[in-house]
Amino acid sequence: MSSSTWPTTRWPSGGVAQLLAPDGRLLLLVPALKTLYGSLDVQLGHHRRYTGQELHGKLAAAGLHAMECRYFGFAAAARWLLGSRVFGCRLLPTRQLLAYNRLVPLLRLVERLTGPPLGQSLFCVVAHDRGPGAGGAMADSWGLRARGGSEAASGTRWPP
Repeated sequence: MSSSTWPTTRWPSGGVAQLLAPDGRLLLLVPALKTLYGSLDVQLGHHRRYTGQELHGKLAAAGLHAMECRYFGFAAAARWLLGSRVFGCRLLPTRQLLAYNRLVPLLRLVERLTGPPLGQSLFCVVAHDRGPGAGGAMADSWGLRARGGSEAASGTRWPP
């Protein structure tokens, strides 16, 4: 499910929670970091990018919570920023994609070992607020490290 292609900022709040079995999980992939929004997003039909706090708030309003949520695609974020915001590309050049694809195994290993502080996307495992494991310690398991700027306060883990 990707909410970035919904033309409205309103999430289908109750709808998602009602469709999810009481002990079910939803894998949610959304574009991250509002500063990356550009021509490539427009071309792909994205209407927005999310901060972690914004996503957390929308999940809570829908009666859901993230059991785990992580940024990924740290190197891809730099490529996206250059292509979409700086150069205004509507498609990524083939050579650039081929070069990036060759680096993916190494980048994947680095991200697995260090956990990226930011990334092109947010990947979340979502459950009902009332489901097993809701609240409590799960609220601290997002695994996201904030790094200053407008995305979150420096040195904190969240959701707050």
